[in-house]
Amino acid sequence: MHPRYKPFAYALLAGAAFSVPNMSFGQEQPPPKEEHPAPPPKAAPPPHPAPAPPRPQHMAPPPHAGPPPGAPPHPERAQMPHPPAPPGEAARPAPPAAALQRREGPPPAAPQPRPQGAAERPQPQPPPQAMQRHAEQRDQWRGEHRDWRAHALWERDHDWWRGNPAFRDYRGPREHAYFAPGYGYYEVPEEYWGRRWEVGALLPFFFLRYAVPDYEVYGLPPPPPGCEWVWVGNSVLLVDESDGYVLDEVDNVW
Repeated sequence: MHPRYKPFAYALLAGAAFSVPNMSFGQEQPPPKEEHPAPPPKAAPPPHPAPAPPRPQHMAPPPHAGPPPGAPPHPERAQMPHPPAPPGEAARPAPPAAALQRREGPPPAAPQPRPQGAAERPQPQPPPQAMQRHAEQRDQWRGEHRDWRAHALWERDHDWWRGNPAFRDYRGPREHAYFAPGYGYYEVPEEYWGRRWEVGALLPFFFLRYAVPDYEVYGLPPPPPGCEWVWVGNSVLLVDESDGYVLDEVDNVW
């Protein structure tokens, strides 16, 4: 080595010796100790939620939130809303409309008008014995009252009804209606309109309500027991009250 480079070589060797600590030339160094990493700290367990306090029995369940805005209402819930079922219990289905109708009862049916002119009671056909009795009763009436018509008001004056208080509402004949002095106009059933009941016929019970209470005022004789005078149209009839048998009849009295 050139003498001029020796100082630089010694400086390099000295620096290399000081850069490695605890190292000596000619001695074997011990192997370095293996360092084990420390275990990570254990994570704390999550806290358990506190149990909810029991709900009193008298407390009402929370109100139903209802459908969201804009959603169509359920047809059954619109009739009878139900609160949501509590947790753990199956929701009960809403009762159908038929069950609600059975619970509330059927709607009341609408009232039916009574037919005008209907008879108040059925009129039985009299047996042959009754017809024989009526024939004898009719002959006896005619034998005892031969000239009673001469004392009637309409026999002396056919306009006797004008100015009579019982005719103050009379305005002439009307279709499907009769006028009874003291009663006024009343509707007549279609099957009775325009008919004439002569002696021996059976007058419907419908007309028995228009009896002549003041028969002596009109010059009518007293009726036999169980009989009465009845206004029918512009006629007056003597009728048996038991079955409507006509004993006598006067037509066109006004």
